[in-house]
Amino acid sequence: MSEARAPADEMPPYEVVNIGYADISDGHEHVEFVATKDPDGGETRWAWLEVVGAIRAGERFVAASTGGKAAAILELSVCPVCPAATPRYRSPAAR
Repeated sequence: MSEARAPADEMPPYEVVNIGYADISDGHEHVEFVATKDPDGGETRWAWLEVVGAIRAGERFVAASTGGKAAAILELSVCPVCPAATPRYRSPAAR
């Protein structure tokens, strides 16, 4: 039997506190890691591919939290130079 999971909007988000980049070639950079404050109060340093998998699985990552609300939501996009997944932020109001 599988566990019921709350809708993504009801689950507490991971709050992004740092994003590290790696130079791929001649100034072409990609995210290497994302550091977060976690819903349980801990902190995690995620490899970028772990973040991609977590977002695809329904986890939420926010740029900042004020009063418990997301200031900006981290989403997946495609790099304009190559086909790699890259982050972008959107306002929670822009749904």
